[in-house]
Formats: sequence, C-alpha cells, structure tokens
Amino acid sequence: MRFPEFTEEWETKKLGEIADKVNSGKTPLGGEAVYTKEGVLFIRSQNVNNDGLELDNSVFIPESVNNQMKNSIVRSNDILLNITGASLGRSCVVPEDFKMGNVNQHVCIIRLKQNYNPRFVQPIFSSYKGQNIFNSLQTGSGREGLNFESIKGIKLSIPQKNEQVKIGKLLSLIDDRISTQ
Repeated sequence: MRFPEFTEEWETKKLGEIADKVNSGKTPLGGEAVYTKEGVLFIRSQNVNNDGLELDNSVFIPESVNNQMKNSIVRSNDILLNITGASLGRSCVVPEDFKMGNVNQHVCIIRLKQNYNPRFVQPIFSSYKGQNIFNSLQTGSGREGLNFESIKGIKLSIPQKNEQVKIGKLLSLIDDRISTQ
C-alpha cells in the first residue's frame, strides 16, 4: 500500500551505501570516574530505548574528554543503534533540537547521506524484520554483538526522498499518538 502520488520503483541499497558514518564511540579513559554532573551529554545503551532517546539517567563528560572523542560526537537526526548486550537492536533517531552529545562503544552512530531520511530507516530497524536481521548478524562468543561491516551490509528497500519523508512523518505521527494514549 502506497500514497497515490508515488509510483517510482523502490531501490535496494546496502546501509553502507546510504550512510556517511557507521561507527561507535568509546569509553573515556578512566571510565565512570570521568563522569560529571554537567558538561557534554554521554549517551549509553540504556539511553537508546523504545524508539526514543531517554535521558532520565544521563551522565556527562567534560568538554576536554569530548574533544578527545570527536569521532563519536552525536548530531541531530543521527540514528543510534545498540550493538551489544541485552539491548542489542534497540534504536532511535536523535531529536532535531538536540544540542551536543557523545556515545560509548555500545552505541553505533548511523549518519545517513542527505537523500535518505532517518525517520524512514529507523522504524525498519525497530520492526520485527529489522530485529530478526540484527539477531542473525550477531558475532562474538558468549556476548551478543554487531560489527560495523555487517551493519553496513544490511540491505534496505528505499523509495525516493520525498516518499521517505512522507512515510517517516506518518510513522512519527503514529508513534506520537501511541505515546499520548
């Protein structure tokens, strides 16, 4: 079922083809001892939950530590994906009004290229099919985990940008309605 104004064929693309960035952060030197009560938000896997970024139990890192971890700075509209442990496969889109943050090694940042809408792609990750894909890609002995190459290799069927946007808006509207109920 499609919106009637769209008739173009959907393309099958690997996630690595539509993303500018697929990587995770790291734990700062000193681990939890580095956390502060204010500073730069430090996003951990427990913050990536149920299609939303939950910041109730947030921790922070000093600006100096954030500057040492520039490759894992989070931007608005990034997709965050938990790649290890019991929360493997949980994902969310970083809100548009997001200011600044960084992630640890258990959270993957997926930054899509300009012609791709994170609010279209992320619901695929949360779907039953998406969760099955993540379960089939797990690596490591004794601990679940996803590696970047397997994430980049995920194949997605994708429409043109304007159809992605319309579908993403509809899905966001449905999510908002569910959360208000």
